[in-house]
Amino acid sequence: MKQIKKTLFLIAIGIFFVRCSSDDKRLLLADKWYTDTKTEILSQSSKLKPDSTTIGFNKDSTFRREHLFYQGIEFSTKGYENNSNIMRLEFFFSADHNFELRREICKDGKFRFEGIFYKGNAFGPSSSYHCNGQLSCQEIRFNGQDIGTWKTWDEEGNIREEIDYKNLEKLDSLPIIDKQ
Repeated sequence: MKQIKKTLFLIAIGIFFVRCSSDDKRLLLADKWYTDTKTEILSQSSKLKPDSTTIGFNKDSTFRREHLFYQGIEFSTKGYENNSNIMRLEFFFSADHNFELRREICKDGKFRFEGIFYKGNAFGPSSSYHCNGQLSCQEIRFNGQDIGTWKTWDEEGNIREEIDYKNLEKLDSLPIIDKQ
């Protein structure tokens, strides 16, 4: 009986470590997916020079968006505070327009948020920052759904919260960008 309990305990520990290592592998692959997808989006959009631009304003004209097009297809959007010309956001689109790299920018030019969207929904890891440069939040999404462990920090870098939404197995089916 004692031997059976010991064997069951060892099996349980083995399953725990296999689960942890597969989640760790998923997170590493998700980070690689993010880096590769971001690189490809930027590569595809940087090859293009706009042949037309449209400009739109919010209701009170304090914010403007410039939509850059090449042969009728939008490849980038930039958003500016209209009174100061400070860029506050930029979006880059893949050639097939399925993928989008979104960035929000602080007044001093540092990134406030960076993440990848596929067909309009957030996918993979993303990061948010306080405008002082400190990490604010690290999160993972799949088709807009919160998954994995989300961590948040205050402006001094102290951890505020950690929530595990689980479902990391969804990372096994992240969408793949077409290489151009």
